[in-house]
Amino acid sequence: MSSSNPLNELFQLATEHLDKLKAAGILPPEFVEILKAVASQMRAEINCRVMDVLSIPEAEDAARFERLKIELETKLNDDTDQP
Repeated sequence: MSSSNPLNELFQLATEHLDKLKAAGILPPEFVEILKAVASQMRAEINCRVMDVLSIPEAEDAARFERLKIELETKLNDDTDQP
């Protein structure tokens, strides 16, 4: 599993187990493909919701840090302009 998101890793693990159940003949291939599609849909919808929730605070942080950077750059320029 190469995902940095633990939830994505769990969905990946679930789909891997579904493939093992299919390979063992416990679940029919068509049913496994449907279940994997359901898992992928759930993963994508959850990720989308998480991104929606996080985007506003992240945008606010980005703007705040941009203002801070400009303030620090201005102060540095003012300090270097003085004799």
